[in-house]
Amino acid sequence: MHFGATTSATKVLCWAAAVTAIQAATRLIHSTNTTYVTLGAAAIIAAALTITYRDRTLIGWIRHRASSTRRTPRLAQIISHDNTAILWDHTRTRASIIIEITPKPFTVHLLDQDNTWSSPTLDLDPIRRELRQFDITLHDLTLTTAGYTYARQDRLARIAFTTTGPVSAVAYGRTYLRVTISMADSMPSIAAREIDSFSDPREVFASGLTRTIKIAAARAHRAITLQGFNAKRLSRQDVMALHLDLVELLSDSVGHEGFRHAGNGAPYLVGFSPTKDATAKTHSDWLRGTTEVCATITRITPATEEADHIEQLYCNKVARLDTVALAEVSQLRREYGQHAAIATTALPLAVPPQLTAIPGRSVAINESAATRFMPGGVGIYLGHTLSGGQRIWLDLATACAEPLWLIGNIDIVRLVLIRTAPLGLRIEVRPPELAAIASALGNAGVGAHSTPDLTITTVGATPQRSATPPQNGAGQSPAPVRIVWSPTPIRQQPSYLIDALEPETLHIHTPTTDVIKAHWEFNPAESALLAESQHT
Repeated sequence: MHFGATTSATKVLCWAAAVTAIQAATRLIHSTNTTYVTLGAAAIIAAALTITYRDRTLIGWIRHRASSTRRTPRLAQIISHDNTAILWDHTRTRASIIIEITPKPFTVHLLDQDNTWSSPTLDLDPIRRELRQFDITLHDLTLTTAGYTYARQDRLARIAFTTTGPVSAVAYGRTYLRVTISMADSMPSIAAREIDSFSDPREVFASGLTRTIKIAAARAHRAITLQGFNAKRLSRQDVMALHLDLVELLSDSVGHEGFRHAGNGAPYLVGFSPTKDATAKTHSDWLRGTTEVCATITRITPATEEADHIEQLYCNKVARLDTVALAEVSQLRREYGQHAAIATTALPLAVPPQLTAIPGRSVAINESAATRFMPGGVGIYLGHTLSGGQRIWLDLATACAEPLWLIGNIDIVRLVLIRTAPLGLRIEVRPPELAAIASALGNAGVGAHSTPDLTITTVGATPQRSATPPQNGAGQSPAPVRIVWSPTPIRQQPSYLIDALEPETLHIHTPTTDVIKAHWEFNPAESALLAESQHT
């Protein structure tokens, strides 16, 4: 928050308007207090036109409020080249590529007693440094994660909450990086990469532009994969599908901007930015306090040749406004009049709108920006380590060629199914032994699907769809995540295995972690749900 004057030219115009107002008032009002009235009116007019609050004058706030009450996001134009979508903002200013980022399949997340995650994190420093080199001028990097703890605030959500309590991470989410280059400043690079054999000058320019931005995206892609994450440059179909998914999460109220929130009725969108006192811990506390849709946006923009400007935004979709009433306790500042604009910024195909007075910080290129994030969500809760010092979550949202094997009695499969249902995935359950609980969970997306997100099957079952491995390090493939259950040990040692043969104990094996031993059990609410399913 700050106050300050506008440009000198604007001051002159404002004072001229004030003087004119004085003269007009002097002619119209004939009393002994004319001087005081006109001077007061002039002062008010001058203040309204010159003094700014958060980079807007009073007149500017009125104009902004009037123009943004029904904001419809403007969509970028998609140019498809070699199965890669390039987004153009309808000017000669910016062009972008979208890279979706996912963790490795079946990633294990550990939560310490002090609410600190022992999880793989993505550091934006190597990416921003990679893209600040060479001849291509970066306009900005924008990392967005949108997700939720529970897809619906229903009985399953309440059951899950009784198991874990508040959790400082989203359970399911989508993460993508928007790499945007400055076309005007990169013109020499674009011209150097143009293919002159085209007869149409527009095709010549397009060839240089696509080659230039794909080189920038390749550098970002490399910096992501070197940190152990999957990265995929999205095609036209991919980016449209991602956009529609996030539209479903966020856009209910985007067209109805308000001052304190967006939306004429529930659900509402509320936008925030961190204050100067915000830390990673206060962000964690905020995630613990909300279980509905939450989008986190981090934008890095070159400020000078030696420094970057970093700003962060949060947007929550809530059914009740009182759930965000304590945001200030988590060092968040409500972005009045910009809630829909922040939500629009999270949509991959939307042209990012202009935001005003978002607090940020400058970081030198060779310094750490302290920008680390967990892509996607943490998945489902499995149990706690045998020592009780850590709680264990397993991500089930990233598909790969190999399945996750569950070895043990049917209860371990029931546990995984019950705890996956609140994520809102399309789950197909094939073992007949699970028919009762699957029927009870039918309203949560468990049932027959032509394109399931996750399938649960048994050894020897005939797959209904072929499982194709991800291409080029991609995190998501056309095949669903697969879980294969066997009540008895199997001969081979699969890459992803949860061994539940020992009573109330899980042995979790993945290629990226040591064997983790965990205690597991149903909570009373889950046991009651199972009992009900057996009697229906």
